[in-house]
Amino acid sequence: MSRVLDVMKHENINEPSKMPNKSGSEGIVFGYLIAENVLFDIKKYNLININCKKIKSVSTFSGMRETMSRLLVYLLENCTREHISIEDILFNVWDKYDLQSSTSRLWQVMQTLKINLNEIGVPQNFITQTNSNAYTIKTDLVRVLYCSEPRTNNTTSVHTANVHANKSHVSENKSSHR
Repeated sequence: MSRVLDVMKHENINEPSKMPNKSGSEGIVFGYLIAENVLFDIKKYNLININCKKIKSVSTFSGMRETMSRLLVYLLENCTREHISIEDILFNVWDKYDLQSSTSRLWQVMQTLKINLNEIGVPQNFITQTNSNAYTIKTDLVRVLYCSEPRTNNTTSVHTANVHANKSHVSENKSSHR
């Protein structure tokens, strides 16, 4: 299994995943870049359109509640699966957190999530229901963002990974943040 897929298997969004990079140190999943213009910060549950000048009448920011954020994280973490079953979603987003799950609640939160994503610039067909028992994500629109631990000069390296069905590629895009 690739290093990216190993990282994407974390189960709690409040405990960041780590991934070894080429130097042997670990990187933390910071978030996801969706459709090249929407940043999803998994720690703060924020969707941010980082390229809002290109699209008219698009929101630039959307904060989400914890359950909706867990749903989006779970979908993104499992986007390389051909079908993400409703049963798995209900268990991993609601049941594991001692919340009552139901298909009607999932449908309601999924519809609101899709509206929020579309309003901020993600295509409507990013999340689709493949049949009555599963969903799928357009993996070609997802890039995982990794952040390495701060260095002594107070900079942080950011690594990106493109996610495609059953294969991943980590690029060496690095930038400094203070």
